[in-house]
Amino acid sequence: MNDVTSEEIDILRGMAALGVIIGHTFSEKWHVLDGAFWVWIFFVTSGFLQGHFFFSGRYSLDTKGCATYYRNRLLRIAPLFWLILLLGWAASYVTHHAFDGIQFLKEFFFLESAPRTIGPLWTIACEMQFYLIVPLIIFLTVNNQHTWLALPAGIFLYAIYQFIGSTDNPGQPRLMLGILPLFLFGILIAYIHSEKYKVNAYIKLIFIVALIILALKMQILFPARFWESWGVWLASLVCIVVLLFQGRRAFVHTALSPLRFMGKYCYGVYMYAAGIGYVYTEFWQLQPGFLAFGLQMLSIPMAYVSYHGFEKIIRDKGKELLQVA
Repeated sequence: MNDVTSEEIDILRGMAALGVIIGHTFSEKWHVLDGAFWVWIFFVTSGFLQGHFFFSGRYSLDTKGCATYYRNRLLRIAPLFWLILLLGWAASYVTHHAFDGIQFLKEFFFLESAPRTIGPLWTIACEMQFYLIVPLIIFLTVNNQHTWLALPAGIFLYAIYQFIGSTDNPGQPRLMLGILPLFLFGILIAYIHSEKYKVNAYIKLIFIVALIILALKMQILFPARFWESWGVWLASLVCIVVLLFQGRRAFVHTALSPLRFMGKYCYGVYMYAAGIGYVYTEFWQLQPGFLAFGLQMLSIPMAYVSYHGFEKIIRDKGKELLQVA
């Protein structure tokens, strides 16, 4: 992946991380986009990156390549996830003096889409479940002998998607199958991504801002339709503008550098913001507003320190211990 695309993805993820924090710390009366909109962007971007990992040759589809992929995904996601999960359950035990071992194990092994303590962790469980089937999806995509399976498989998945409802409706179960169309959409973008499609970076930025404003207006004026489909499609269009049409370095303007920084450490930002949100809600019953926003913004320096002082060390040591033959 060239530097320009990498920078733009970081900015997109930084926007999504900031959007999640704003959506989780300000109530509807502030007229901000719900955090779910930005989570949808995360899912499409994740699908794009997983597809790119295989299409670019970083991972192969043989046994060693798939084993390496699974190992690296586990080492990147699990350590911080387990840390935040343990802290959340410890805080819950302090306040409620109760512990459900079965529930904890389900969350620990990414099997629970409705966490009892830190709610936003459901997204990470869906991500990990998606990673399990990524090599199969890539195989069906790149193997010409099996390309014909794409159409019936797509129809089947779309039927499941319609049956469940929408990708992230609070009134519906948050299951990986319900999110799967967004992941698959990201892989599709990675599959057709090409340097031939170039768009002026400032035009891209204008389109992105316009789509976000449109999404906010739809959420306010037509909330039911926003949750049913419009919000998902607008989030997907934002991803298309950034990921499919390659821009130039003008998109990485000085004013956007903080977003790029957030994007580089977006996983940690998301996890620590979720943990902070749980703590101040559980212990202080803090209401949405600027204080809650300020506290969750502490997740940015925490994510930086955590990555370089904890996550990266665990990942590197894990790769040494879990050598793939």
